[in-house]
Amino acid sequence: NQISEYINNIQTISSNFIQTNSNGESFSGIIKIKKPGLLLLDYNTPSNNKIISNGKEVALINKKNKTITYYNLEQLPIKIFLDSNFSLNNFKIIKYQEDEKKIEFEINDKINNNSGSIKFIFQDSPLLIKKWIIKDIQGFETQMFLSNTTINSKLEDVNFKIEDPKKKFFGNTR
Repeated sequence: NQISEYINNIQTISSNFIQTNSNGESFSGIIKIKKPGLLLLDYNTPSNNKIISNGKEVALINKKNKTITYYNLEQLPIKIFLDSNFSLNNFKIIKYQEDEKKIEFEINDKINNNSGSIKFIFQDSPLLIKKWIIKDIQGFETQMFLSNTTINSKLEDVNFKIEDPKKKFFGNTR
């Protein structure tokens, strides 16, 4: 399938984003993805959050309060996009829609379909990911709009290093 092939051919993504939550809050920042499993969401002010996956665990870092909370990568719906071997066959397709300008599909986990869903929206011709919508188990949606997206550019692993903000030193540490 064209979508599975496209997603599997993506090794890295670097993009600006605007995130809109169910309550109407809107945030912006940059997103970087490097397969397998590496993710960086660095939010602009006023949000002080940074989300990093190093492939094993995910950290939510509040840069202002210098706090860090860890999550299991399996808990995040976006993990399916971080896998190096994506196949639509591994998911339950809730909705699939295609027209001359876009391809849209919503999927959830075949095994654990209580984990919410994720909807991807692609521009067609040339195929390019433009947006995804994560719906949690309560039905709350988080929309992520991508712009200035670069596919398969070189991203250094240092982007995905989890550092505890309380232990970060500034200036000369000698």
